[in-house]
Amino acid sequence: MQRTVEYRGFEVHIDLLPTSTDMFDVWFRIEGPIKPPGVAALGERIKIRGGPFSRRWA
Repeated sequence: MQRTVEYRGFEVHIDLLPTSTDMFDVWFRIEGPIKPPGVAALGERIKIRGGPFSRRWA
């Protein structure tokens, strides 16, 4: 499942990847018009730790 949310001119792309029945790993990527100084991960896919998550918590 994929979702894109716009926030203050940036797009946040969220991916839920199924790991088992009703459980998901969550990945996100942030894209925007500028690259703020000190932000190295802009545009790269990042996995949320502590998973897998149920759909409710993901």
